[in-house]
Amino acid sequence: MTDNGQTRYEPVSMLLFHHRTSKHEYGAVLFRRLEAAQRLGPGQVLVVDSQRVPGLMRTGPESWWADHVPADALYNVDPYLPPVEVVAAGGVVLRKDSHSSDVLCIFRNGVWDLPKGKQAKGEDLRTCALREIKEETGLQDLVGGRLLATTVHGYARAGTYHIKTTYWFYFSSRGSSFAPQHKEGITQVAWMPWPESEHAMGYPVLRDLMRRVRPLIAEGA
Repeated sequence: MTDNGQTRYEPVSMLLFHHRTSKHEYGAVLFRRLEAAQRLGPGQVLVVDSQRVPGLMRTGPESWWADHVPADALYNVDPYLPPVEVVAAGGVVLRKDSHSSDVLCIFRNGVWDLPKGKQAKGEDLRTCALREIKEETGLQDLVGGRLLATTVHGYARAGTYHIKTTYWFYFSSRGSSFAPQHKEGITQVAWMPWPESEHAMGYPVLRDLMRRVRPLIAEGA
């Protein structure tokens, strides 16, 4: 299960959430977690791009204060789209040999991507990652499954604004038999050298992910 070709990923480092009816004469309280804003009661919860809010001041482990939130920092307004949480898992899969480390990449809806998908009910995250890799690529020979990192991005879908957290696991494989999942818009599966794959990724959030996890994989952390 994946996002279709209409998804517009927001290239942000961190999404924050503001409960619009919270009573502050000036400024806004911003939360790291959607549920924290929702606990304040009925009302609109706005999705905020932290990079576009000047002068953020931390007020707690997962909360900030902003004197002003610019209009261009808001993602789910005009019209208002209520935010919903989505959980997914995927894989950074490497083929290691004596010469190089290649990354398993998929060409989905016209851009290079990494295999991933939404968590099924009752499914643990590692199992979700394994299932999605196998379904989307046809690759069955997978070893490992160490959690590397998470990414968060947002997109509009069917009258709501999805806040998608993806958990990324590290696997290795020597397989070369692929079966792209065409019904998910995947037309090609390939091993690609790391520098080339990092540059080729079609979404900023994935390029950033690959920069972050490469030292972890190299160090065996």
